[in-house]
Amino acid sequence: MCMAHCISSLPPIREMALPVLNVNAETHFAYLDSGAPNTHAYKTIFVVHGIAFNAKVFQKVIDLAQASSVRIVAMNRSDYPGSSTLSEKELTLLSGSEADCVLYLSNRGADVLAFVDGFIQENRLPAISEDGQTGGVAILGWSLGSSFAIAALASALKADSAVQSRLAKYIRALILEDPASVALGVPMPELNWAPGLDESIPPKERLPFNIAWLSSYFDHGDLSKRDPKALTYASPSIARVPSIYSMYPQYSEIVDVAPLMGSDGLHMAKLGGPSRHIYEQVFFGKDIRALLPRLKVWVMGREQSGWFGITTFWQVQDDNAKYGGDVNLEMFPKTNHFVHWDAPELAIASWKKALAS
Repeated sequence: MCMAHCISSLPPIREMALPVLNVNAETHFAYLDSGAPNTHAYKTIFVVHGIAFNAKVFQKVIDLAQASSVRIVAMNRSDYPGSSTLSEKELTLLSGSEADCVLYLSNRGADVLAFVDGFIQENRLPAISEDGQTGGVAILGWSLGSSFAIAALASALKADSAVQSRLAKYIRALILEDPASVALGVPMPELNWAPGLDESIPPKERLPFNIAWLSSYFDHGDLSKRDPKALTYASPSIARVPSIYSMYPQYSEIVDVAPLMGSDGLHMAKLGGPSRHIYEQVFFGKDIRALLPRLKVWVMGREQSGWFGITTFWQVQDDNAKYGGDVNLEMFPKTNHFVHWDAPELAIASWKKALAS
């Protein structure tokens, strides 16, 4: 089936009444903004959402941000409500060569970085103070959004000198919130399972099942042993209700499946190799540290998340040891993939920990 037919047959992107920031003639992003806290010396967190869940999944942390003395800005990525749609030319890159896929991911990263840079200028955000204690920004990628957050920082290496100089005064952290292997291009473990990939499940039930499963809590074994056989792959805990069950009546405003059948679905299928290269460049390369001297990299795991987040956490631990990196990794107990929804206070506290470094 041709790309043009696939694009034309997708469900339409929903409208959403949010403020919009134009980053170039073709691209704009809708966003949620907590607004500035009652202090001029605050820090800002730019949040990039994952697959199927738009920026409104961060509404609870946004509501608490000012009281927590931080500013949180959650953008809707391309093809999500209120933001511009990707052109057929851009989507065609995903069916091309590996070089085409690298270009696609680089373009998405450049768009996210342009949003961050534009928001900094438009809102006159405070830069990092001389003592490093106040001001500055973090870019946080949640789930698949981690791929876009990493690509954003990688694109800084190709930005013009004025942008590079400005960002060096602002960027203090890259935070990955429970990333999956596909977002970093790291190997998928041999033991794996997801409802969306299980052909024994009736097709019409796979997607809703997958969303409920994704937001569940799991009772794993001793994670300190790093044994994949100690993980629970399919059956959620009966001690905690899946996060999605508390999203009504907002559910219809938070979940968007159209990109899953379009750009995000193709992203997951095609961008393993390019994602791996950019992940290693940003996490362990010297050039990005030279350009952004204040940059700290954090990976935050959630102890009761699905296996996908935990095995990726272990892989980053291994890579960090292999390359002699300085990545900060922490596994947080009693939290799942949707900590920002179920426990927004805990989510903000953990993110502020990264900002304090």
